[in-house]
Amino acid sequence: SRWPPRRPRRRAASSRCARTTAAVFGARWTGPRDQVSLQLQASDAVDGSAAGAWMDARSQRGRATHRAGVFNLGDDLAWGIWPINNDVRGAYYRIDYNRARWSWNGGLDRIASLSGNGFDGWYGTGALRYQYSSSLSYGGSVSARDDVGGAANASARAFQLFTDLRSRAGQTRVQYDHATADATADSWELTL
Repeated sequence: SRWPPRRPRRRAASSRCARTTAAVFGARWTGPRDQVSLQLQASDAVDGSAAGAWMDARSQRGRATHRAGVFNLGDDLAWGIWPINNDVRGAYYRIDYNRARWSWNGGLDRIASLSGNGFDGWYGTGALRYQYSSSLSYGGSVSARDDVGGAANASARAFQLFTDLRSRAGQTRVQYDHATADATADSWELTL
């Protein structure tokens, strides 16, 4: 699924097929363990003119990789005739850790709709995996989003549990998914 969720277009989709002018500028600095990149974007189309900026920093410290960024992507930002993430402002932090048999990651995003018509809230994720042996691993993940703005009615929670088994018959996964949202009933799925 797409994150953050897109809001409906204000104009007819046929207008997007008209002439669009877009530009992007990117710069990156890379060091032995760190990297910072900046991307500036602008577009001018029938749907409107927009500009945006995205800055991302990555840092490797031991077995952990840290990533953080800020972004401000104007309403109706597009690349050619294709809309891209727009109408959002926010920041995020991610961590990814790997050691021997353990791997885990987590992240937290704060996203706000510039127009007030889209998602405005927090989004968090986390995952854990343990490699018990060369043929067996198990783990799980959780995610939650809290819509503090209320316009998108998009608060939800989900978790997943899984076991992977490699045998002569091939690779097998047993997985349980459960999700609940404010606007809909609970859902669950068991997969083999």
